Amino acid sequence: MDMVLGIDVGTTNIKACLFAVTGGLVSMSSTRTPVTIDGTFGECHVAQDLWHAVSLVVKDCLQDAEERLHQTVHVHALSVASFAEEGVFLDLQGQPVSPVIPWYDERTKYQVHEIARVIDPAHLRCLTGMPLDRSFSLCKILWMKENHPSAFSKSAMFVPVSDYINFQLTGQLAVSPSLASRTLLYSPFRNCWLDEVASLFDLPLMMFPSILAGGEVLGSVTPEVAQATGLSEDAVVIMGGHDDACAALGAGVLRPGTGILSSGTAEAIYVIAPGNEVETQSPSLCIGRDATGSTLYLSDFVATGALIRWTMEHMRVTDSLSQQDIYQAIALAAKNALRKPATERFSFTRDPISLSSFSWSYIHEKSSAIDLLTAVIEATATATKKILWEIGRIVGQRPTSLVACGGLCSIPEYAALKSERLSCDLYVHPYTELTAGGAAVLAAKGSQVFSTWDDAVSTLLTHGEGNQ
Repeated sequence: MDMVLGIDVGTTNIKACLFAVTGGLVSMSSTRTPVTIDGTFGECHVAQDLWHAVSLVVKDCLQDAEERLHQTVHVHALSVASFAEEGVFLDLQGQPVSPVIPWYDERTKYQVHEIARVIDPAHLRCLTGMPLDRSFSLCKILWMKENHPSAFSKSAMFVPVSDYINFQLTGQLAVSPSLASRTLLYSPFRNCWLDEVASLFDLPLMMFPSILAGGEVLGSVTPEVAQATGLSEDAVVIMGGHDDACAALGAGVLRPGTGILSSGTAEAIYVIAPGNEVETQSPSLCIGRDATGSTLYLSDFVATGALIRWTMEHMRVTDSLSQQDIYQAIALAAKNALRKPATERFSFTRDPISLSSFSWSYIHEKSSAIDLLTAVIEATATATKKILWEIGRIVGQRPTSLVACGGLCSIPEYAALKSERLSCDLYVHPYTELTAGGAAVLAAKGSQVFSTWDDAVSTLLTHGEGNQ
């Protein structure tokens, strides 16, 4: 049976999802994303560990499918989505020279000030479509250059994680536009690396492999990979990209004005822009290339899931923190927020994730835990509303409906609160694995199983998940 495979390298888990080309999720495998505490680098990823985890979930996913179907599975094509901003430094032989700095790591705060001294952040924003923020790749590259010059001197290339996995699969190097968009070294408007920015920091442009659009063929899996994972030897690897962009594609967000609300560790709003000439003076909106590389998007996020978990852990909403307990507490807090909005009583700033993120008149540390959780949910709902309004201001029309996905939006009370606060209709997508699903769409369209994106999305991801 012919299949396509979508791989999601996420902050919390690494997943492989196998789809029949006739539609439906056949099998899924997942493992925790490996994190290492290094004496020099602190919390980090080890590139080889990420690749090992990917190869294991792929092998498990294929074995599970064959056991279910009682027949050999033929993977026609596959694609990889991953978190953005972080990347792998490779030497001339293609070997990692250091651990990988996580996208959420705060060690690069100093580099933000250094960059601002060299180039006006407003001008950098006009070039890259991105605000100057510690999370973006340029900050990590400069941190490595300044703090580990020996390792940096051995670096010949810097590649985002998704594209590093592609390199392990095929031996070929390229970078997808959606991931290049998160580096501060790429122009989403011109679809090219920015030598004028790289040269300001004495970074050779050869460090950054060529750009290849999402959905394009990168190459076939190597015989060694096929043997180790169970992939078909003729399986082709199709360029994937940024996990948010892939989730949007999987949700069918393909046209200007369409958008997605993705609720997880970070709650992101992502809307397709009406053209390639977007100009913005917004202090926070990000502008980049979508998963296919053909269209601009606008997005921003709030660390909603992380704030909710922080609150529940520190205010002892529950001791066990099982998923069921969490969802029940969130549902109650969302009901409270709908009954009696607390917006007038406190304000919210997104950073840092702690009690200091909030100021209020009537809610304090001695308030009940559920009161505080209600406040957090209400505040982040208001923050996402501001993001949607800002996107509407830039593109000239605020979206009146969004596709919703992620664990939080699967809670009816929470989805109702979001719909009410955003003043738009939310369609909660039936698939829970839209990032891997979007990668599978890239694989299917890129390998010419389908002639259009619409056909790929409607066939693969609108039959529900009952086949699993």
